[in-house]
Amino acid sequence: MLAHPFWLFLNALIVVLLILDFLPLLLRKIPRAKKWISLLPEKILHLIGELGSYPFRKVMVPALFLSLVFNFVGVGLSNLVLFRALGGGVELFEYLSVIFLITIVSSIPISINNIGLKEWAYAVFFGYLGASVEAAVTVALVSRILQMFVSFASLPFYLRSRDLLGREQEGGRR
Repeated sequence: MLAHPFWLFLNALIVVLLILDFLPLLLRKIPRAKKWISLLPEKILHLIGELGSYPFRKVMVPALFLSLVFNFVGVGLSNLVLFRALGGGVELFEYLSVIFLITIVSSIPISINNIGLKEWAYAVFFGYLGASVEAAVTVALVSRILQMFVSFASLPFYLRSRDLLGREQEGGRR
């Protein structure tokens, strides 16, 4: 089903946009490129400056890697397992292509915590791939509940790291 030109176009567009996201950051050190980058809007220039202030190999690369791992395992594969458990017959490549499109659609800020929008996107996109609406919405809801449990379980770790960071900053002020 993903051989349809529409799906191929959307996946190619996502890859191109990802490359374009990092292009100004990578080109900012090339003298000729600075001229073109200076034509970007002020907010984007500010973002490039902020991203450029991080040590790329020490901070950005590990952060990008962990982000990809989380999205692939935490969002992608966990939902695929849920689909398989509910009898949804979606192939791996089709699933991975559609789940990331759903993530993009779900990030449109038209509802609180994308409630309703995410379920709609699951029903539409996975329905196109042959999954039932009931299975798609169930996967979306169970996935949301699992993500809440993970968030609640990680709260003590966050609070501890925040406390350690606060102590570290206080020690540096003395």
